[in-house]
Amino acid sequence: AECDVYRTKDGVWIISHDSHTYRMMDKSAFIEKKTYEELMDMNVDNGVNIDKYEDLKICSLEEYLDICKKYNMTPVIELKGKNNTEYYSEIVDLANQFEVNPVYISFHIENLQTMRRLTQCKMYYLVQKISEDDIQDAKSIENCGIDFNGNKDKNFKSDIIKKCQDAGLELGAWTINEEDALQKLDQYGITLITTYCIEYAI
Repeated sequence: AECDVYRTKDGVWIISHDSHTYRMMDKSAFIEKKTYEELMDMNVDNGVNIDKYEDLKICSLEEYLDICKKYNMTPVIELKGKNNTEYYSEIVDLANQFEVNPVYISFHIENLQTMRRLTQCKMYYLVQKISEDDIQDAKSIENCGIDFNGNKDKNFKSDIIKKCQDAGLELGAWTINEEDALQKLDQYGITLITTYCIEYAI
């Protein structure tokens, strides 16, 4: 189960794709500029079947990890932005508290380098189009793969995927919601697939 995290003004890690609440909540605010209590004064007012969930609140990382542990799911945590890296130990401590083994992903190699100094968990470097430099960056971090945009044809029109595999890198792809695309990635040996459609079976 994949999520994105931000840290509130008073040090609570929150689950949100965006740094700002305007798309999903009834009040607009930058998450990192609000306290947890201030965010709890807002309600989620957008999303599938939202009318079934009155007074729905934003989810904390602690609540998310509790859910992952309860249902035996692997947390996949995207480290957003280039800030708050000095607080990554808080994330690691929470994961240890819930006895889960997360996978960490980020578009920022610096975030993964910082997290690697704190944990030996699996990591993936997120990229749109795989480059030779991306391969070298991922190789520089122990137990780090590359997670690429699986809908970009350019990633399949060269031997770049083979170069990743020859370099010993595990590969992931996002966001794959068509079964044909899923089958294609399976044939390429992609081992991590991000999708909104969990009913697929290979």
